[in-house]
Amino acid sequence: MDPTTKSWLDAAASDFEKAAENDPKNSLTLDRLGLTYEQAGEEDEAVRAYTQEWALNRLGKQRLADAYCFFGFRHQQQKEFAAAAAAYQKSTEFGTADDKSCPYDALGNGIEIYTIETHEYDKAWEMVHQAQKVNRRIPPELIERLKKESERTH
Repeated sequence: MDPTTKSWLDAAASDFEKAAENDPKNSLTLDRLGLTYEQAGEEDEAVRAYTQEWALNRLGKQRLADAYCFFGFRHQQQKEFAAAAAAYQKSTEFGTADDKSCPYDALGNGIEIYTIETHEYDKAWEMVHQAQKVNRRIPPELIERLKKESERTH
């Protein structure tokens, strides 16, 4: 992130923090605070803001799903596979992010990482079952690879 953008995001976060202190029940302020931290890559702070928002407004739960989906993708791009898989898993715990809010497939990417990168087959199968419950398509070749590597069929 370039320094100008970082400076702008830091200033915005500071303003939103002050606004949240003045009116802690303003869910819109907490939403914007979370978005600002999310864009700045400050995962813990974004999660804190969205969790506070969720206590006031159910949009916070979707924001958490979306944020964890984005965090997973960031970690995956940086080849931090364990962190990516954990973030994708958290995304699905809050309700799977849809392709309109997060263009990265948390379930598919999580299954892929657990299968190919971390070899955590039980976690991969858990996500497969979760995908099946919500009628989310998982590429058949990924399922076949998981079956082969885990030596299981479900």
